[in-house]
Amino acid sequence: MHILGTHAHPAAATAVAVPSPSEPGGSRSSKAAALVVIAIAGFFVATDITITNVALPSIGTELGASTSALQWVMDAYNIALAGLLLLGGALGERFGRKLVFLSGLSAFGIGSLLAGLSPNIGTLIGARVVMGIGAAMLLTPALSLISGLFAPAERAKAIGAWATAGAAGLAAGPILGGTLIQFLDWHWIFLVNVPFMAVVVLIGIRTIPDVRGNAQEKLDIPGAVLSVIGFTMLLGAIIEAPRYGWTNPIVLAVGAVGLLVLALFALWEMHTPSPMFHFDVLRYPAVAGAALALFVTYVSFTGTLFLVPQHLDAIERLDALSVGLALIPFALVFWLTSRLSPKLAKRWGTARALDVGLLFMLAGFLILAITSTQRSVGLVILATCVSGVGWGFSVPLGSVVILNALPENLTGTASGTSMLSRFLGASFGVAILGTVLSSTFSGREQAVNGADSGSVQSALAAAASEPASQRESIESGIRSAFELAAAETYFAGAAIVFILGLLAAVLMSRWNEQSP
Repeated sequence: MHILGTHAHPAAATAVAVPSPSEPGGSRSSKAAALVVIAIAGFFVATDITITNVALPSIGTELGASTSALQWVMDAYNIALAGLLLLGGALGERFGRKLVFLSGLSAFGIGSLLAGLSPNIGTLIGARVVMGIGAAMLLTPALSLISGLFAPAERAKAIGAWATAGAAGLAAGPILGGTLIQFLDWHWIFLVNVPFMAVVVLIGIRTIPDVRGNAQEKLDIPGAVLSVIGFTMLLGAIIEAPRYGWTNPIVLAVGAVGLLVLALFALWEMHTPSPMFHFDVLRYPAVAGAALALFVTYVSFTGTLFLVPQHLDAIERLDALSVGLALIPFALVFWLTSRLSPKLAKRWGTARALDVGLLFMLAGFLILAITSTQRSVGLVILATCVSGVGWGFSVPLGSVVILNALPENLTGTASGTSMLSRFLGASFGVAILGTVLSSTFSGREQAVNGADSGSVQSALAAAASEPASQRESIESGIRSAFELAAAETYFAGAAIVFILGLLAAVLMSRWNEQSP
């Protein structure tokens, strides 16, 4: 876990290594080859996190997608991943980690192909669901495979290599995405995955041994179904409310049913003998606080990466390659801070260092909110780097707090708590902040030109067809409307980080880190 903390990124730091019942075996070269395959898979899953965000303005323009549709492009992936990630681990134990891992890789590749060939936004959203299912099936078995392949003395180094590959993917995503969009088009950010996934699967068939776990592992299918349905309906109501109205009976009904299904999910998990998620661990204040901190971290992370590319495109008028270049500094800061955070945690205490991370996230949102009307790319880069420091602290250290605050017999449960907190935060971050952006921009755009185009990309595309004498004035008004809407959205993000972050800090303050 310590190594994961020092090299963490959103995709790589999702699980805690649990010792495998299988004995490590195989020659050094065969284990190295298997690790390369697993690391490459981690690289591409991590790349998808930042490469897709860079493409959002281009997708919105070409497909005429509304802000809510762009939210679904992101959240269809996040919801599938959050809802099925724990089930993916259980499938690996039941049917073989190699089989489930390679099946996940295949699904991720197929989803990428469908996304790259998507002729409309609906098809793209469906393809993103397939990609999310694939990612859920490969992430947990990947770490379990490493644990089974390598002896305890070798395991930390192997996990570090896997996590570092993911961090490299996170950093490579913006520049790779910007380059592909600039010289080809947005379809290629997905199509580029396909040949690599095909090759990795073929090599994996030959190099990855069939590391077996617990063949008697029970699958919590009802829990997985209830969680996916509940979160989809609740987040769907939040995402679509600006379009149909917050008081629309259908929106209210869908949201209410979503909450009801989530309540049933919680009841099921607390009473089934083989739960997908153990709610009992939340009775430990430090665990609840750290889980909330991870939730807030991913609200900040995904919300910022959803908003900033559109901000740079619409307000700063950067092309896709320039947007990618502007996002590289934050990824490097994130990676560097995640490596240094364990050392600072030893000096300050883990919970206090995690609190510092939350403060940096709050500062990042406030800088964006206060400076969004100044039209300065440098200030946007500064704000994302400040947030990157916060993410670098919180992503690894949140998992450390959960792991250390739980009794030793509940160590395995730390993995599920950490993973669920992350990807729920990712889903809600895009849904909530995207909805604030959509609502505030819609009202301001109507004041400018009497229309609601659904997104800034659609509004600017419509303005391009206006007579030249009016075009400049309309475009200026649209950009000003988006500036103000973005500022309000960044303030909303700051409010979320402040309120929930303060609650998380209070809960963690009740934990005596030095106690056994």
